[in-house]
Amino acid sequence: MRERFRSAIEQRLARSLTTPLGSIARDPVAVRMGSPGGTHGDLSLWVYARTGTMLEMVVGFFELFTPDDLICKVVPAGEYPRSDEGASLQLNADRCLFAIDDDIALIHHGRVSASGSISRARLIEVMTELCPEEMRAAGITGEASWPLELGRVSDLPALFDRLFLYAYCIEQAKRFKRHQSPLSRLLRTSSRARGRRSRRAAG
Repeated sequence: MRERFRSAIEQRLARSLTTPLGSIARDPVAVRMGSPGGTHGDLSLWVYARTGTMLEMVVGFFELFTPDDLICKVVPAGEYPRSDEGASLQLNADRCLFAIDDDIALIHHGRVSASGSISRARLIEVMTELCPEEMRAAGITGEASWPLELGRVSDLPALFDRLFLYAYCIEQAKRFKRHQSPLSRLLRTSSRARGRRSRRAAG
């Protein structure tokens, strides 16, 4: 199953990929990422560019738990990791891939670490503060949201769009723990917009 999942993605990305919300260029870029246990070394990852934003996601395969694990990180456009900084997500292929109805689903369990584990309750707390709309759009409404399906091989454009959104939310929580500035927002609530309009009307 791991090999089938990887082959499907690599074959599709070899031709580039346009999704409803972004696109992935055919040519990968060189990045360097690490972990608390050491560096992953130099990696060659694809770049997913989110339409209408200044954010991108580097994504690809590397060997950590299995030879076919998926790694990704959401970054400001063009600021690809070169300093052994941690990924947004490291997806263990043996634990995150599931056969469902003759398809392969990518599912995340909600276990996240950044210099120590981050509980699901803490993830919810930080996401609610920093990216509440994005969190809900990713399908996260509370601790019971996990395990969370991110997509299936049969619809790779949708998978990458949701993987980006989910990785964005996780990256916000990790940056908070590392005392880094949050990434720029992707979505804004209509209630805030209505509030601004009401204040202008009242003035």
